This record gives sequence, C-alpha cells and structure tokens, in this order.
Amino acid sequence: MPSAPAYDLVIYGATGFTGTLAAKYVSTQYSGGQIKWAVAGRSRSKLEALAAQVENTKQRFIKCY
Repeated sequence: MPSAPAYDLVIYGATGFTGTLAAKYVSTQYSGGQIKWAVAGRSRSKLEALAAQVENTKQRFIKCY
C-alpha cells in the first residue's frame, strides 16, 4: 500500500516570476492550512527570501537541481 504524499501541492520553480505569483496566490487562498504545500527551486537563499514574503512556507523546502 503506497504511503500518502508529504505535500498536496509543490510549486517547482517558485523563485521565478510565475512561481512567485503562484506561491503568493496559494498563500492567500489557502492561509487556513487546508492544504500542505511546499516551494521548490535551485537556490535555497531565494526560496528563503520568498518564504519571508508569503505565509505557510516555513520549513517546507525541497531542493531541486
């Protein structure tokens, strides 16, 4: 039996223009914690800067190379 996924939604390329817009949208629309979501990208420092701008992303980083 497969296990449940860790996140309901992962935004890949979250530090790009469209990814940033998507992260901000998800943050405002699902601020009540209805879903578990994460941001992913190549630069941890850029992901941390994005997390400072949006809610509900702290400690939800996935590294992609």
